[in-house]
Amino acid sequence: MSYIHILMNRVLLPCVWDLTLTVKEAYGLAFRAMWIGLAVVTVNAFLIFIFGRQLLGLFTDNKEIIAMGVSLLGLNLLLQPGKMVNMALGNSLNAVGDTRFTMWTSVFSMWLLATGLAYWVGIELGWGLIGIYACMILDEYVRGTLSLIRWRGKKFLRKAELDEADGMTAAEGEAGGRISKQTALDV
Repeated sequence: MSYIHILMNRVLLPCVWDLTLTVKEAYGLAFRAMWIGLAVVTVNAFLIFIFGRQLLGLFTDNKEIIAMGVSLLGLNLLLQPGKMVNMALGNSLNAVGDTRFTMWTSVFSMWLLATGLAYWVGIELGWGLIGIYACMILDEYVRGTLSLIRWRGKKFLRKAELDEADGMTAAEGEAGGRISKQTALDV
């Protein structure tokens, strides 16, 4: 969703490009982005849910499709906060160099929950689209919870702090004490 990207660009990027950002500041910034993001996505999802029937009516007159769409918009109220926590903290872990954790968490959660469990619940148990969407919600919350636990554990932040004390930067170490301007596109 584009509003999440706008939020990330307005809140996170100015701080990421600041080479004087310390590990402690980065830790707090992740939670700041998460809480601001949660407020934005919750309000947005709520507004879309309130006006969902009218919005869907712009695209179809079929009452069954509109009813299903409104049901999914109701579930979207649950999905969006979990997705925001997952995005904010998962990307924060990536920013400090903890990329393998987020990669493996994503791979296993998406394959087991968002794909495997969704197939079983949606197709085999007959829950249909609602069951598939419920599994997508579960996937986001599992990844978000694991990212929250990992971020609060500060494993990579402690390593970054040690690197910072040694005078290393992110460009010099896997998870440097300061965030560098180098991106994946620069490699």
